[in-house]
Amino acid sequence: MADEKETKKPETAAEKPNAYDKFIAIVQKPEAERTPEETKFVNDLLALFRNNDAKTEKAPEEAAAPETKAEETKDDKKKKKKDLKDALAQKEAELADQKDQHLRLMAEYQNYRNRTTEEEP
Repeated sequence: MADEKETKKPETAAEKPNAYDKFIAIVQKPEAERTPEETKFVNDLLALFRNNDAKTEKAPEEAAAPETKAEETKDDKKKKKKDLKDALAQKEAELADQKDQHLRLMAEYQNYRNRTTEEEP
């Protein structure tokens, strides 16, 4: 009975034709024997290949650019860090000046209070 029923095993990944195998099989056929779907499939894949070729031609220029960008970013980071340190030093100086002015004002006020309390009695 098992022989009478044909059991279909699920195809494994190795048995399934991938796009590359399908492409090769279609390209090996003469163009006159290709179906419109096969012709469209081949044309679509060729267009993808052309787009990838155009991207890879740009790649050497783009590959050099990240190194330059990395160097620029290092320089930018160093400059930004230096600018931030300078700004911090300036703000710290301003803070010290403000603290000094506040301290002097408080001392002057304390002296005023002392003078006025001495004069009252």
